[in-house]
Amino acid sequence: MKSYIKPFKILCGLALIPFLQAQANDITAYPPVTQVIEISDGPTYDFGTHPLNSTTTHTFTITNTGTSAVSLRGGRRLPPPFSYPGGSFPGTGGTCTTTLDPAMSCTVVVQFIPQFVGRFSAPLEIFYSVENNNGGHPHPTMMVARRMMTGSGLPSGSLTISDWPSYDFGGVGTGGSVTQTFTLTNAGNTPITNIQATLNPEIGSPFSFLGGSYPGTGGTCGQVLNPGESCTIVIEFAPIEEGTFSATLTITYTSSKGGVHPYGAGMKDKVFMIEEGLTGTGISPAIVF
Repeated sequence: MKSYIKPFKILCGLALIPFLQAQANDITAYPPVTQVIEISDGPTYDFGTHPLNSTTTHTFTITNTGTSAVSLRGGRRLPPPFSYPGGSFPGTGGTCTTTLDPAMSCTVVVQFIPQFVGRFSAPLEIFYSVENNNGGHPHPTMMVARRMMTGSGLPSGSLTISDWPSYDFGGVGTGGSVTQTFTLTNAGNTPITNIQATLNPEIGSPFSFLGGSYPGTGGTCGQVLNPGESCTIVIEFAPIEEGTFSATLTITYTSSKGGVHPYGAGMKDKVFMIEEGLTGTGISPAIVF
């Protein structure tokens, strides 16, 4: 008995050729969509190094560099120690919504709260869709904009600072100045060494060490502080223009916890950090008649 199955398959295949050719002629190669959402502070934003359980926030600017409006679809969930203040995109204080017009910007707020010692990194990713009108593409294209973030956490150790966690210098007339003396105390039972103090921002800020360098004129701190001892740092706030200003007094140091390592080796000194937030307002000087 002859088999007609194979000839039948061949005939069916030949019959499909015109149909497949017609479908191929209808396929249009649309050009790719160019990335139009730009996130500030590239290519990587570093939150810096901060004490464990401290909170540092940063506001990213999101800009539509294209010629048509885009639909913002939100941001990818951030892994700890990064998060959106308030728990969701765009973060408390952020202004991004669902649409961003051409040449317009909005903001996203991210906070860094290290709870473990180490260096951390994660991407800030924002999803959006844009109409691919170039070439007549009939459907919007999903896109993602990305900005890498990094940050480090250090333990606060046994050093304490007065007026922690922040001190407000209040209102000061432009051209005038006011000082504040901060007291550092070694509350531990081992010496603290290699004390280093910095102000951030350092350039263009109305905050400075009195006289221009650490520990400030009249300050008594050096690089060593024994158990139970205290020393002082003097900070000056001297605004030259009106407005509200802020800075951070960061102090790093080394200290040994003492004792013996479980494996028999003496414990090495570890690096610790403590921070003090500084704020102040420049106001118009009083007019004397």
